[in-house]
Amino acid sequence: MKIHLLILLSLAAACSSSNPHRSAEGAVIIEADVAELLQSLPDWAHTWEGSPHHHAFTSTDRAAYLRAAQLLATMDLDAVRSDTKRLLQSLPPDEAEVFAANLFVLWRILFDVPATIPRSERKVFGSFAVFSVGDVSDHRADSTYQALWPVVFSTTGSIASIAAFVSSTGGGYHPLGEFDHFRGTYGLRY
Repeated sequence: MKIHLLILLSLAAACSSSNPHRSAEGAVIIEADVAELLQSLPDWAHTWEGSPHHHAFTSTDRAAYLRAAQLLATMDLDAVRSDTKRLLQSLPPDEAEVFAANLFVLWRILFDVPATIPRSERKVFGSFAVFSVGDVSDHRADSTYQALWPVVFSTTGSIASIAAFVSSTGGGYHPLGEFDHFRGTYGLRY
C-alpha cells in the first residue's frame, strides 16, 4: 500500500501549479512505500558475530534507521502497522525472524521509549527483550529494565550506537504487540 504524505510549504514562491508533485493548495506530495522502507533497513540480526552474513553496524546503518523512524513518524501509524503486519505475514519464517529483529530496533527509535524503566513496568513481547532485562532472577524493587536496548542516543539526538545482536531465546518476538504498546505508552519520538 502506498501512503501519500503532504508536506505543506510555507514559501508561496515554491508553489507551482505546473509541478505534478504539488497539489492545488501548493503542498508537496511524496509517495512512500512502507514495505520498501522497512525492507531497506540493514539487518540487525547479521551484526551477531556468529552470523554467516556478519557485519558491524556503521554510522550509515544507524542513519538509515534514524531516517526511517523520522519518515514513519510523519505517516498514518494505522497504515504503518497494517503494512508491517501484511509484510510480516508474506515473508518466509526465517526472513520474518530477521525482519522482526529490525523492527525491534526501529520501534525503539520511532517511539519515545526511555532508556530505562522500573522493571515492574516492563512489558516483554518476546525473544530479544531478555537481553535488555539483565539477570532475570533479580527482582529487587529498585532494579531497572533497559527499555531502549540495543539503541543508545547521543545528547544531540543522533544514534550513538546500536548494540550487536546477541541471540533470540524462547518464543518469537511480537513486533505488532510492542508497536501498539509503545505507541500507546510513549508516543512518537519525532
